[in-house]
Amino acid sequence: MHCSESGWDIASECLYPLEVTCSGVREGWFSPENGFQYLVTTQLYDYSSGITACQSLQANIAAHGPKSNKIMQKIYKFFEDKFSSFWIGLDDRRSEGKFVWADGTYLSPSVWSPAYSINDFTEDCVLMLSGTWRASDCSAAFPVLCEDNVA
Repeated sequence: MHCSESGWDIASECLYPLEVTCSGVREGWFSPENGFQYLVTTQLYDYSSGITACQSLQANIAAHGPKSNKIMQKIYKFFEDKFSSFWIGLDDRRSEGKFVWADGTYLSPSVWSPAYSINDFTEDCVLMLSGTWRASDCSAAFPVLCEDNVA
């Protein structure tokens, strides 16, 4: 992926280089103009391993972008051709029913709406599945959405 006059276009299968391109966005990453850039891993991970995978890329599991429906839909639309589901940085592993973002902030219960449906409150980790949030078993294997500040 690289920056062109018309915006971003997919020109490379290489997803992990750390070279910075236009506007401080890493090669292979996507920025929806919110001050962050995003990458979905090509490998599958359980939730905890996904956090570690993002850290190995000098990033974190995504928490800022997924808080905004508008930004999350941009992210999902950008990656949907290759990924129909991926982990986001939201879970209730510490206390059942109290979802916490990877940045330590708590999820407002009012956010669970039809746009953010959850299928089972006994599942502790959240993923983006076909454009909506879904809770899942944290040991399930999915790609992970990594997030980093735009340089």
